[in-house]
Amino acid sequence: MDQNIKKKLLYRSKHRGCKEMDLLLGGFASRNIGSLDSYGIIEYDELLSEDDSDIFNWIIGRQKVPLRLENNKILHLLIEFQTRKRPYI
Repeated sequence: MDQNIKKKLLYRSKHRGCKEMDLLLGGFASRNIGSLDSYGIIEYDELLSEDDSDIFNWIIGRQKVPLRLENNKILHLLIEFQTRKRPYI
C-alpha cells in the first residue's frame, strides 16, 4: 500500500502547476520518497496539501513556518534540500 501512496505523492510533487515547485518538490520527492516511512508519508502528504506559494515562501525563509507545521520533519528536510541542491531558487 505504501508504494501506491508514494507513487501518488511523487506525481503530485512533479505536477504542481508551477514550474519552480514542480522542479523543487519533484526533485526532492525523486530523491527521498523511497526512504520515507509511514509517518514521513503522512507528513509529506500534509505538506503537499498546502498552497504552493506558502510552501515556497517557507522554504526560502520569506515567511515563518506556521505552528501547525513546525514539527513537520519533511518540511525541514525540504528546506535543507533546497539550501544544498538548489540555492538559486
